Amino acid sequence: MLIGYRTANVLLFQTALNHRSVKESPTENNERLEFLGDAIISSVVAEYLFKKYPYKGEGFLTEMR
Repeated sequence: MLIGYRTANVLLFQTALNHRSVKESPTENNERLEFLGDAIISSVVAEYLFKKYPYKGEGFLTEMR
């Protein structure tokens, strides 16, 4: 519990914290998880903005996101 967080899936947690510059395991790094996390955050923000500004156009919503 180095960073104050316990997880049930230690391997997934280790992968999330491995940067691709770590040469021990070049196929297991955080980039795929980062991609997924970015997509989830983008989706959540888009939904929030869509509901918060029902009369604003696509350009405004894109700029805000």
